[in-house]
Amino acid sequence: MKSEWRDIKSLMVGDERAFIAFMDHYSSVLFHYAFNIVHQKELAEEIVSDTFFEVWSSRKELDKIENIEGWLHRIVYNKSISYLRKENRQKSLIPLDELEDFTFEICLSQEDKLIEKEKLVSLNKAISSLPSKCRHVLYLVKIEKMPYAKVAEMLNISTKTVSNHLTFAMKKLLEVLKNEMVLLLLFIMVHK
Repeated sequence: MKSEWRDIKSLMVGDERAFIAFMDHYSSVLFHYAFNIVHQKELAEEIVSDTFFEVWSSRKELDKIENIEGWLHRIVYNKSISYLRKENRQKSLIPLDELEDFTFEICLSQEDKLIEKEKLVSLNKAISSLPSKCRHVLYLVKIEKMPYAKVAEMLNISTKTVSNHLTFAMKKLLEVLKNEMVLLLLFIMVHK
C-alpha cells in the first residue's frame, strides 16, 4: 500500500513512469466498472481514458484525496452517467423535419361509432393546417398523454412554451372548425 502512495507522490510531481504504473494498476478495474454501466467496450475505454486525463490534470492535488480508488470510481461513474444522459437526450430529440404527419385513426369503440366520418376528416384537415411544432406538441400531450414537463424536455423547450403551443393549437382548431362537433371528438379522444 505504501508503494502505491509513493507512486502517487511521484505522480504528483509529474513522473510519467509513475503515471503509467498508476494507469496499469487501476485501468482494468475502472474499465470493468465503466463497462458495467455503459455496456459498450469502446465507450468504457474512452471513459477510463478521460478519467486518467482528469487524474493527470489534477495530479498536483492528489495528496488531498483520502481514498484514491473511491475518487476514481466516482469520476468513472459521473462520466458514464453523463454519457448516458447525453445519449438519452439525443435519442429523445426529434428534429421537426423528421416528424411524420399524424392523423386520428378511426377506432371501433362505441364513442367513435357515434362520430361521423366526415367530422373526423375535418378534424384531421384542421390539425394538418397547424404549424408542425404545434401539431407535435398537440400529439404528444393530447394523444400520447405525456406530461408537459416530459414534452418540454423531449423538445428542449420550456413547459410554458408547451402550454403556449397547446393554447395556440386549440384556438386555431376552434377557428377552423367553428361550430362543428369535431372539438367534441377531440375532447372525447383525450379523455378516454
